Amino acid sequence: MATITTQNLGAFFCEPSAPPSELCPQRLPGADEESINALLHVLKDNHQKYHIFFNHQKFHNHITHRALALYALGAPGPLIQAYYDYDGNLQRPAFRSPGEITKENFVEHLADEDYYSAYLDFFAKEVQTLGSVETLEKYVFSDEYNVSQAFMLARYWGAVLHPAIHAGYGLEFGIPGMAVEGLAMAAVTPIPETELLGASFFKTIPALDPTTQSITSKVSTLLLGPGKSASKPDAAGTTAVFDILARILKDDRLGPHKTPDMFAAYGFTVTKRGPLIREYADSWTIDTLKSGEIERKMEELFWMNTLIYAVGGWSEEEFKADFLYMHLVTSALFLPSHIAHLSPRSQIIYLRSFLTMSLTTWIMRGRAPLPLTTFWTATSPSSPTHIPLKPGTLSLNFTAPPAVPAAALANPNPWLAIVHSAIVHENDHYAKIVCAFMHCARVYGARPAGWWVREGEKAELEGLGVLDGSLFLRAAELTAVFQQDENKVHGLAGQRWDFRGFGC
Repeated sequence: MATITTQNLGAFFCEPSAPPSELCPQRLPGADEESINALLHVLKDNHQKYHIFFNHQKFHNHITHRALALYALGAPGPLIQAYYDYDGNLQRPAFRSPGEITKENFVEHLADEDYYSAYLDFFAKEVQTLGSVETLEKYVFSDEYNVSQAFMLARYWGAVLHPAIHAGYGLEFGIPGMAVEGLAMAAVTPIPETELLGASFFKTIPALDPTTQSITSKVSTLLLGPGKSASKPDAAGTTAVFDILARILKDDRLGPHKTPDMFAAYGFTVTKRGPLIREYADSWTIDTLKSGEIERKMEELFWMNTLIYAVGGWSEEEFKADFLYMHLVTSALFLPSHIAHLSPRSQIIYLRSFLTMSLTTWIMRGRAPLPLTTFWTATSPSSPTHIPLKPGTLSLNFTAPPAVPAAALANPNPWLAIVHSAIVHENDHYAKIVCAFMHCARVYGARPAGWWVREGEKAELEGLGVLDGSLFLRAAELTAVFQQDENKVHGLAGQRWDFRGFGC
């Protein structure tokens, strides 16, 4: 590449830094010098060798996502390298763009995958000058590149949220090259229309006054410990994401719409239902004058997207691990890393646009029902028979006291088996979703039933009162069982996920 050359590859793809805050995903022990060396080789070699899309349908190259997820889970170097070799078989070679991208012609080649390398060069120069965060602020979260041209925020969330995921890895691990690639990916991502996250969206989020900006900056430093990130919702005058879910479920205008495929469904949902979805997203209360508000809103999105994926995918007949709903969870993993870095106004833009696109994804797949009460009764986290996975065979020849329950002995920490399965599983998305669920369980797993029900009010979302922090383990176990079922038919591009949708 013309800008990220072999001379400065090390600066763009450097050794991972510590997570930017306590509320960001933490890494498991296990990775060593060999793991780091393997990871850096994968990041650099992939950047030089492969295109960001592995086919002309613009399916994404996930090589770096898997490598970083495996590293975070404590995988050894040889395993990281082996999966790079495995995933590389699917890719297509990188190639030079037919021309250069400059500030003057920036908008002329948007959505053109042939200009991916040119946008790489452009954003590498910008990141070299401004840094990753300021480059994101300028090109993704500013009015300049969204109100009348480029519409980069929509592109950032486009293509099943992949640019935001890719750049999010750069923020979480402190790797500028990932931010560069994510921005270039966004630039070559097509969007069906420009208004959902365009001028009208930015008008709803005015510049913050100095007092509000100061307060927001202080309350979003994410210095609070796990499980203490936010107080319970206020009793009156607020709208949480769970209220929005309940209202959408009752809105006949947003019911399932039959379309020939998920690409057509996305275009229909954004163009025909976008204004109504925006109305719902705009009703979400974000009061930056309240202490802990940004963290609380971030937490709401974690819970909402897990509900859509796990409860929405569950029925008494089967669990459908929906491919697009899965991306709602894996993209949420980067909420804390974005919030830790972005300016106060950009935090609000990021949160509200993420909600908008999450609702859009839920609706485009058929607005899956959310039978919380029956889901809770039917799923039992960490029971010894619920998940037929076993941790490693290492034995310390220790006999537990008789008072220890048999169920606890059979599966003392179900996360260990799930992590083991994620590290070695063939599916590149599985490790990512396990990272997301495990992070949520660490930070929010102790939330009691009734946490999200406002005092003195009846919850709009039926069954919300049963919801507790075990949601994330329940979701992880359902996913693990789904992924290990050899009878499951591989879907689009060989992915072992469900592509049927919900009544659409």
